[in-house]
This record gives sequence, structure tokens and C-alpha cells, in this order.
Amino acid sequence: MEIAAPYRLSFAWDTDGWVVTFILKDLGDKTEFTLIHSGWKHPDTVISRANKKSSRVELYMGILEDDFDQTIRLMQEYVNDEDLLKLSTLSREMTDFERTLAVLRLKNRLDLLKKSSKFIDNAMAFIPSMNRMVTSNDNAIAGFDPSLFRALAQPTNRFESPFLLWNGQVFISIPYSDTIYSRQPLFLIAVKISRHEISSTLNQFTNSGGEAILASNRFRWAVSGKADPVIGHEVLVYGQKHSDGGRTDIVTVEDKQFMVAMKTSRRLDMTLLMFVPTEIVDTPLQSYRNWLVTLSIISIFIVLAFAYGIYRIIHQPLKWLVRSFRKIEQGNFDISVRYSVTYTASSMPWFGN
Repeated sequence: MEIAAPYRLSFAWDTDGWVVTFILKDLGDKTEFTLIHSGWKHPDTVISRANKKSSRVELYMGILEDDFDQTIRLMQEYVNDEDLLKLSTLSREMTDFERTLAVLRLKNRLDLLKKSSKFIDNAMAFIPSMNRMVTSNDNAIAGFDPSLFRALAQPTNRFESPFLLWNGQVFISIPYSDTIYSRQPLFLIAVKISRHEISSTLNQFTNSGGEAILASNRFRWAVSGKADPVIGHEVLVYGQKHSDGGRTDIVTVEDKQFMVAMKTSRRLDMTLLMFVPTEIVDTPLQSYRNWLVTLSIISIFIVLAFAYGIYRIIHQPLKWLVRSFRKIEQGNFDISVRYSVTYTASSMPWFGN
């Protein structure tokens, strides 16, 4: 569950990656309410029944996909933002008071964008005509960064590979041009992805002894939880060689075996790898195996003891009785049969009163 009071509430339900999100947006004298039910698979995918267990790595990748998809959808709404359009095209005609109010309103909306997802470290609006940028992390209008602007102005496919890498930092950007022939975007909306929050989330994905890594398939960028650097590197190299979908394999690192589960996202162009030492997986199985062997041996002894008891109580007396009858048939009446167990009429419930 994620809460960004009082604007956003998001939680996952079932184990198939479904996420329900409630979003409140302040529109002055009105409040816009948005309900998003995400996590649906490909149209041809057959959805399993509710609460049915599925692969954890697929579930967690689905949660990441839904979160970033929601961020991209919110960013696309800024293309029609009135204040941003005025600041980009009519800033020179605006008075200082009008310009200040427009910047403050834009800053408030950028704050809402940042609070919509814990993976957003900063939300930014680049306005080249003003040579300024408005960000959620600055209290005032900030200076324009030309190198960052040029890097984020590169076109991307927001539905297959939305991320851009600049100076080791990952961004999602949406440039807007007034015409298709414009060399420079009229303005640009971008969010900086928080490496710390992704690392913290990956730690929550794994149990005791397990680790997780999220890596890009297009550029050299990866973030892990608290994985050992050497082990994490070897698992990451393996994942980059086999980033062809979901699979589970055994990988050996420094004479130690790890069970690796991985899932590649076509929407994010990233791969999520989750790995755990096989000894952690095998220990409970070995315990159950030992209990099974022990119970099997005990069952064998119980069956043998029961069979021996049946032999002593029923089979042996009948055997003696048959021998006695044969001797009587031969004319030997001097026979006495002794048995260590005696019964009385009172001890036999089938005797009537």
C-alpha cells in the first residue's frame, strides 16, 4: 500500500498484479477524483482466479510497470496545462504578477506529480523561452540547465522504453513542440527517478536471504537492494545474457548456487532479477524430507507390530486348535490346550445379560 496524503492512495489486491489507485486533484473550487484499476495483462492473456498463487517476480514487475505507467499518464496531462503553455509562449507579454502566479500554480501541480509516486525524486518543467525551469524540489524558479535539457529532449517510446540516462541518473521526459518541424521543444516535462526508493522497494520484495536487481536492457544502469556486489554483478551478467522473458535457473557464483527468477518488461525495457541461495530453498524441503522418512519408518514398525499382534492373538491359537482337532480325529483324547490369555463372559460385550 502507498499513501501520499491527501492526494493519492494506491494498493495491490490479489496476487495477479492488480492495483487500485485513488487520486485527488485540486482544481481550485473543485476536486477531481480519478479511480484507476491497473495491472491487466495482454488482451489474449487468461486471468487466473482471484487469490491464486503466481510467480512473485511477475507480480512485482507488474507493480513497477503500473506505477511508471501511471506517472507517464499524469505527465501527458501537462501538455494541455494552461499555465505552462502561457509561460512557454506568452511570458514576455505577461506582467510580473501574472507570471509569478502562473509559476506558483505550475509549481503546485509539479508537487502533486512528485507525490503521485514514491519513485519520483524530482518533477521538472523546462521553459526555454524564459531560460528557466520550475521544479518540485526548489522553492523558487530555478536556472536553466542546457545540457540536461538537450539530453532529455531526445525522443523516446513512452510505451516501450520510456527512460533516459544522464550522468548516471534516470529520467522520464515528455518534450512538447508546437510543430513537427521545430528543432527545439516548446517546453519539456521530466521526472527524475529515485534510485534510493527503488532500492528500498526491492528490499521489500525479497524475504530473508533473498535479493533483487532491477536493470535496464538498453543502457548501463542497474539498482539493487542490499545484494553483495560480486554476487549481484554475476547475477546481472547472467540476466543480461538471458533477458528474453521470464525464466528460473540455477546460477553458481563462487562455488555457491543461487536460484534466479527473472522477468523482462517490454513496457519498461527493464529486467527484474530475484535470487536466493539454494540452501535457503532446500533447507525446508530437506526438513520435510527427513520428517517423511521418519514417519515412513515409524509406520513400517507400527504395521509390523500390528501384524505380529494379530498373529499372536488370532493366528497362533487357531493353529493350536486345528492341531488338537486332528489329534482327536486320530483317537487321541488326552489333549489339553493351554493359552495364556483367558476371557470371561463379562469381558465379552456380545454376551447378553
